[in-house]
Amino acid sequence: MSYDYSNLTTRELLEKALNGEIPIPQRNTQTGEEEYIFMKAKDDPYASLSDAEVINVPNGVDPYDFRNNNYQSLNLNPFAANGRSILAMMEQKDELDDINREMKELGYPRDGTDKYAHCKAHYKASSFGPMGYLNSQTFGLGKEVFDVAKKTLFNNKLKFPKIIEDSEADLKANSLGRQKGINDFLYNNPLDPQKACEPYRVKGIPSKY
Repeated sequence: MSYDYSNLTTRELLEKALNGEIPIPQRNTQTGEEEYIFMKAKDDPYASLSDAEVINVPNGVDPYDFRNNNYQSLNLNPFAANGRSILAMMEQKDELDDINREMKELGYPRDGTDKYAHCKAHYKASSFGPMGYLNSQTFGLGKEVFDVAKKTLFNNKLKFPKIIEDSEADLKANSLGRQKGINDFLYNNPLDPQKACEPYRVKGIPSKY
C-alpha cells in the first residue's frame, strides 16, 4: 500500500499532513515494515511541531478507512498555529511573484520588492506567537546561508561583498517584520502587514499588496 503525493506542492503537503488529512508513511525500526500515521497538530501558538500527537494506523487497515471511521474520536485539529506560521512565509513568495509581474506590466522597476516581501513574510510568521518567531529566525537565517552559498558558487556576475551586503539587507528586513509581528502577538496590537513594513515599500507596488 502506497500513496503518491508528487502532485502536491510542499505547502499543500505540509498543510494536509498537519491537518490530519493524509496518512504519513514511516518505517518501523524494529520490523522494517512500512506503517502509516496521522498527525494531530496542536492549535497552540506556543506548541512546536514536535508536540503534535502521532496517531498510529493499525497494521493491515486502510489508512483512509481508519481515518473516516474514527474521525470524531481522533479529534483532528485545524492546522496548528506553528504550521500556519511556516505557510505564511511560503505564501509570501507567491505574492512576491505576483508583485513583480504586475510591476513589470506597469513599467516600474522591481528593485527592492524582495525586501518588502521579506519583511511581510516574517511579520506574518511571528504574529502567530513564539514558535512563529522561532520559525522566522530559523527559516530566515537558513535561507540566507543557502542563498549566499548559491550566489557565490553559481553567480559570476555578483562579487562576494555585494552578495554579503544584499544578504545583510534581507536579514534586516526579516528582523523588522519579525519584531513587529511578535509585538502584535504579545501586546495584542495588530498592525496591517503593509503598514508594519512601510519602510520597505517601494514605488509602484500595487495598493492591494
